[in-house]
Amino acid sequence: MNIFWFRRDLRLEDNVGLFHALKNDEEVLPIFIFDENILSQLPNDDVRLTFIHQQLTNIQNQLKNKATPNKCIIKDIYINESDKTYPWYSELKLVKHPTNFEVSILEYSPNYLEELGFSKEQLNEEISPSTYNQIVYQGKAYPRKFKSFKSVSIEVNSEGKKYLKQMAKNYKFNFNENFVICNDFIIYYKLNRKIKKTILKNIEINLTESLTNKEIAISESIAISITNNNAKIIFKN
Repeated sequence: MNIFWFRRDLRLEDNVGLFHALKNDEEVLPIFIFDENILSQLPNDDVRLTFIHQQLTNIQNQLKNKATPNKCIIKDIYINESDKTYPWYSELKLVKHPTNFEVSILEYSPNYLEELGFSKEQLNEEISPSTYNQIVYQGKAYPRKFKSFKSVSIEVNSEGKKYLKQMAKNYKFNFNENFVICNDFIIYYKLNRKIKKTILKNIEINLTESLTNKEIAISESIAISITNNNAKIIFKN
């Protein structure tokens, strides 16, 4: 049996490491490991953790009919290329409140950044906004439409609402009933006392240009709705 270790690429499609793990006749055991060293630095209601849980649940639902033996012999372990080659990238992942530019960088693994056109010499140093824009926008290797976050919509319980209020106080954001005005985007929240943890409902994004209006089903639980120069990623719970 082979093991495939899900790390950053939480998807079954377009997954190089998983492809190689499935190429032979060996059965594949997929795993994901939560790093307690990272989790201990994040709040319980961190949106990124909610997203990871949703992606893992989606993967589990797709694989739930696949049987695995009770006993097995591990022959090989497959993972996608580690980002430890670039220390600045590993440090960036630990930033608690990343900027829009930093979020854009983290959309890609270091392996994909090379595919975008960044040289290894450039990746050995922290990528500057000017270098990023030159390669990603002008190089057109992968045309980008993302401009900035517009809003995030979530459902929270009473504790989640208290956390939002404290966060707004700490960062001097404008806290209101049902929404929080941050520096460059808005958090919309709905109080639901029956839920145990925060639920991510959708993320609204400003695009660099107006696109054809359409809706795209990414999976059973995720869809994208595009209206002019706005895109909304919808998470169906």
